[in-house]
Amino acid sequence: MKNLIYLCTYLLFSIFSPVFAQNNDIAFLGSDNFLENEPALPGDLVYVPFQLADGKIFVNARLEGKPKTFMLDTGAPGLILNGKKSNKEKNMSAEFSALTASSETVVSRFEWAGMRRGNTNALVVNISHLEAAAGMELAGLIGYDLLKNAEVLFDYQNKQLVLSRDRKSVWHKDRKPKAVFNLEMIDHLPVLKVKIGDQTAYLGLDCGAESNLLDESFLKFLPKSMLSKVKKEKLVGMNRQEVVSVSARISDTRIQKESFQNMKYLFTDLSGVKGDMDFALDGLLGFPFFESAVISINYKKQKLYVW
Repeated sequence: MKNLIYLCTYLLFSIFSPVFAQNNDIAFLGSDNFLENEPALPGDLVYVPFQLADGKIFVNARLEGKPKTFMLDTGAPGLILNGKKSNKEKNMSAEFSALTASSETVVSRFEWAGMRRGNTNALVVNISHLEAAAGMELAGLIGYDLLKNAEVLFDYQNKQLVLSRDRKSVWHKDRKPKAVFNLEMIDHLPVLKVKIGDQTAYLGLDCGAESNLLDESFLKFLPKSMLSKVKKEKLVGMNRQEVVSVSARISDTRIQKESFQNMKYLFTDLSGVKGDMDFALDGLLGFPFFESAVISINYKKQKLYVW
C-alpha cells in the first residue's frame, strides 16, 4: 500500500532537490580530513549486503557514528532522515501534513558503502508509514546523491548490491549483458521508455516501490487479452486516505527487443502529475521489475544493464 504515497513523496523531494546540490563534503574511510569532492567509492568494487522486506531494500549505515538501518531508494534524491511527527502535525489535516511535513538539517557524519560524508545536508521527512510497514526502526532513505557516481547492481537472489566504478563488476567482466537500455533522467529519477501493447510509456525506476505503477488511462487502450488476475485493491492516496485501485498482470512489457512478462501493475490516476510537471511520467517500475533479472544502473552513462 505504498505506491501512491511514494509517488507523491518523489514530487515533494523534487521541490527540494537543490538541497543535495550542496552536498560536496566527501572522504574515503580512513582518511583524516574530509575532501571537497563528489561522492566516490573507495575502490573499484564495494559489496553491500541487504535485507529484503515487502520488496524493499534495507541496508546498514552509520549516522553520527551510530549503526542505523536505511532503505535504499532510487526514487529519492539523496539522504533523507526519518522525522517524527510533532503534536502539532498530529492535529493537522492528513493532506496538509503529508505534503508539507519536511525540513532540512545538517548531518555531521554519515558512512555507507565505504564512503564517509561530513557536514552534509539532508531532508527530514516523516516516513513512519514505511517504518511501520517494514516492522523495523528506520533511520531514513539513501537515494540518488549517494549513488550518482557509481554503477549500482541489484542482485536480489544473493541479497547483495554491487557498487562499482564504470563497468568494473564481475558481471561485466565474466558475462555479457543480454540487454543494454538507454536511460533518461528526470531530476534524480532514471526513466525508461517502454512499450505496453501499442502504447508508449515513460516509467521511472524506483527500487523502493513494492509494485509497478501505471496511469489508469492505459486500461482504456490495452486489449483485455494482455491482462490477467484483474482485481481491485486498496491504496493510500495523496491525502493518506484509502482509495480503490485496479491491479492486473500485463502479459508483455517490452523495452526495445526485450520482453518482461506477466508483471503486476497497479493502475491509478496520474493526470495531476502530468498536468503539474513538464514531462510525461506514466508510472514506476518497482520490485517486480528489479527482481526479474540482475539489473545494473549506470548513472554517469545513463545506461541500464540486464543479465
